[in-house]
Amino acid sequence: MNIGELKKFTFVDIENGNNHYVYIYLLYSKNFFKKLFFKLTFESKFPHYVFTDIMKVMRNEGWYFENLVGTSTELSIGTVKVVPFSSADETKYGTDHNCWQANFFKDARGKQENYIDEYNEKYGHPEELGLHDAYR
Repeated sequence: MNIGELKKFTFVDIENGNNHYVYIYLLYSKNFFKKLFFKLTFESKFPHYVFTDIMKVMRNEGWYFENLVGTSTELSIGTVKVVPFSSADETKYGTDHNCWQANFFKDARGKQENYIDEYNEKYGHPEELGLHDAYR
C-alpha cells in the first residue's frame, strides 16, 4: 500500500493486561492530496518504549511502515499491527490530527509513566536486567 509521507504520529493510549502492554498510536500520512489515517497497536512485555524506538527496530529488522498495513508483525521487542482507521476510530479519536495531542497524549503518557514505575519497582530497570534493546 502506498501511504505517501508519514506526517504525524501521536501516542494516545496504553493498557496493561496479561503481563503485556498494548500501546496505541494514531498516524496520519499524505498521499498526494489525500489524507490517510492509521491506528498502530504495539504489544510488548515492557512499558518503556516510545514510537521512535518501535520505528527504529522496525527499520533495523528490515520492515517498512507501508509493508505493515493490514498485518500483524513480530518484532524482537513485540508485535506491531497497523490498520487503516475504522469508523469506530473516527468516532472515538476524530480525524483532526491536530487535536490528538491535546485530547489524548497527556493521559496516555501519564498512564505509561505509572506502568514504568510499577514495572521498575517490581522487576528492575531494563538496563539493570541486561536488556539493551530500544527502550527509553
